[in-house]
Amino acid sequence: LASSAAHAEGTFLEAITGGKVSGQLRPRFESVTQEGKSDKASAFTLRTQLGYATSDFKGFGAFVQFEDIRNLGSRHYNDTINGLTQYPTVADPESTEINQGFISYKGGPDTLLADTSLKYGRQIINLDNQRFIGDVNWRQNSQTFDAFSVTSAVTNNVNVFFAHVTNVNRIFGQNSSQGDVRLNGDLLNIAYRGFTPGTLIGYAYLLDYAPGQPLAVTASNKTLGLRFDGWHQPEGGTKFFNTAEYANQSDYKNGASTVGANYKNLALGAEIKTIQVKLNYEVL
Repeated sequence: LASSAAHAEGTFLEAITGGKVSGQLRPRFESVTQEGKSDKASAFTLRTQLGYATSDFKGFGAFVQFEDIRNLGSRHYNDTINGLTQYPTVADPESTEINQGFISYKGGPDTLLADTSLKYGRQIINLDNQRFIGDVNWRQNSQTFDAFSVTSAVTNNVNVFFAHVTNVNRIFGQNSSQGDVRLNGDLLNIAYRGFTPGTLIGYAYLLDYAPGQPLAVTASNKTLGLRFDGWHQPEGGTKFFNTAEYANQSDYKNGASTVGANYKNLALGAEIKTIQVKLNYEVL
């Protein structure tokens, strides 16, 4: 939440009225041909986002963002709630909702919470490559989280992110039975940048699903992982980069003992001026 110096010491009313408006129009066309479906899907949709961020008032701020998804063409696709199951699925159902809405606090340099940001409310959370936690921005309806989150630069080399999540607002929208997932979720992601070769990241994502919803309590799981993002660039030369990541997912709380899988992610690449080449190997 950006703010000017003039508002930093201003009144509460100035902070509310002196904020910043943001918006986006994103038209999107998707075509799907699926084996076993006689009809081809085609979906032309428009996502409209409109947001407002207040200016800073003694470290506090607020942000609200509305989101609307509309169909602009013929309804030749299964959007997961329109019942047109003869077509392949394009999971962009029409909806209008509050995409984000949170209050925030950012500690100043001479405060107890220096270099620390807090958020409470509906928010986007994107961690690392978003394989486990992200807003699924490929779809029109962003996935958001009802959560309390903390982002802190503990030292110059250590960054910590923690969030307690109570609800996930999924891409299917609030009109779908699949739209919300209630849970007690704890997300911890710690990055260490003290190595010359790159950044070492450790994470733990603990998801305890509530009963009586599409995702059963037996799906509750914990994911523990380690990731390394490295790079090297000789002076004036080619920039080389690499990623190595491993994670294990297993049962958690009331999760079934059959919950168990490994994740691997390896990447090598080089960047020469404006051209980047990457080889990526990922096991889900």
